[in-house]
Amino acid sequence: MKPKLILWLVFVWSVAQVHLRAAGTFEFSTNLHGLVLHLHGPNQVLKLGDEIPIEFVISNAGTASYDYFDQGYDPSGRLFEYQLQVKADDGQVMPDPRAKYPAGIGGIGSGEALRPRKSFTKTIPLNLWATLPRPGQYTVTGIYHGNFPIAEGVKSDPITITVLPRTDAEMNAYIGGLTNQLAGTGGRDSRQRDLLLRKLAFTGSPEIVPFMLKEMYASDDNFWVVMALAVYVPHSDATRREIVGMALQHGLAGEMDDVLRQYGCTAEEHQTILQRSLAEATTHLAGSDMAEIYHLDVENPRAEDRARLASDFPKFSTQNQFLVLTRLWPQARCPEFAGTLLPLAQPPKEPEQPGEEAVCEEVFIRLFELKPAAVRPLILEDMRRPKPLLALSVLQLLPDQELPELDEALRANLNNPNSDFWKVLPLIERYATTNLMPQVIAYYQNSREQGWACSLQTAMLRYWLKHDRPAALRAIEKAVNFRKATGCYHTVLGDTLRDSFAADAEKLARKYARDSDPEVAADARQLLAQHGLTSPGNPP
Repeated sequence: MKPKLILWLVFVWSVAQVHLRAAGTFEFSTNLHGLVLHLHGPNQVLKLGDEIPIEFVISNAGTASYDYFDQGYDPSGRLFEYQLQVKADDGQVMPDPRAKYPAGIGGIGSGEALRPRKSFTKTIPLNLWATLPRPGQYTVTGIYHGNFPIAEGVKSDPITITVLPRTDAEMNAYIGGLTNQLAGTGGRDSRQRDLLLRKLAFTGSPEIVPFMLKEMYASDDNFWVVMALAVYVPHSDATRREIVGMALQHGLAGEMDDVLRQYGCTAEEHQTILQRSLAEATTHLAGSDMAEIYHLDVENPRAEDRARLASDFPKFSTQNQFLVLTRLWPQARCPEFAGTLLPLAQPPKEPEQPGEEAVCEEVFIRLFELKPAAVRPLILEDMRRPKPLLALSVLQLLPDQELPELDEALRANLNNPNSDFWKVLPLIERYATTNLMPQVIAYYQNSREQGWACSLQTAMLRYWLKHDRPAALRAIEKAVNFRKATGCYHTVLGDTLRDSFAADAEKLARKYARDSDPEVAADARQLLAQHGLTSPGNPP
């Protein structure tokens, strides 16, 4: 959890939204002069452990509009524009419980203009800025920082709130009411869940710990569970035993590592928790956790540790298997993985789609590194299907420049309207011999007028380039000038010629470097620049 980074990303995105709102004409106001801030406390009776809503009323007493970003709901509630300071009746400043978690998670908002003599309001829970340890009177002061959190801000006059005591029985009843409401949502409303978990956190009662731990194991969305356990519940030996004991018994839950650190989990305890996580096939292990378990977090991991990881691999959850085959693979790679992965090298039941983090894809890729002869027949068999099941990244692993034995299957698949052309056409580009030229050219010419995805056009033209370059260059030039149906003409030069560049391609690129269409011209100039050449409009 890196809240400062999150805050900055949210802030940058906020800026972008405001500028998008008025096509570049809406600018943040940096001058808070003329703004006046008043606070309004809650009307209801407050008891210890309640969420305490404080309303900010920002008024424009100046003569110019104040343009601001009105950030909406934030799951953490900690919007950077609004700050509260609290003192007890004896003058003691109440510490900020969120000092280690100052930023918000982020929410959707919009650019707004506060006109002169107008106002807007925002309600912020006081509990985000102070924990009230006892009943009594408290003085609350607000600060509105405006669009920039580093600004000194506009300060309100103080207001006074009174917090009444709550007996243990009343607290237990209050907590029970909130947990019943949570059970009633059935996990269907994530925002309502956040609001109820937040109220539970604000009780600061150790009685919420069992419920919060249960919630942590039931969900991956645990920001307010972490806040409750790490920030709002007083740290004690009893609470530590409860949290660490649960982890030792069941392994990690979502975001639990952060809580364990706050309670001083020892290295020995953490190692046992990680081992339990593996036994429970938990999906919450991070790459660093796996590296720690198998001692991969060293410069040269021992062969026996890598072999142990390979032996344990089939027992891992799908997510942890993917983690080993991707992020940890440089440290984990060993000959023993060939025997481990071979039984897993089976095509999926459904065709894989680009972008899916599929373990199957990674199994084939890594096994091809270790034992290519074992994988090759499986890949060739899948290539012959009209709808290949393996990911395109796997199908394109074979080093062969051409695969003549696939020509007939690829020709049949090209003529089959039910084929998966997102895979068939790139396979033709990659492996087909010149024997398919007549069918490919006919397919291209019959389809171009209808408009198609640019990547499919690119695959056809790149195949054509391999087998009849002069004719393909003429077809590429026609594609640049075919300026209807799709926008493929904007990038067709670069898409087709970037790794097939020669004097004839340079001549074609220079021809369009000053095209009337700025995107076509930019594509041509970029193609030349990639090969160290200047063009009209690109000074040497």
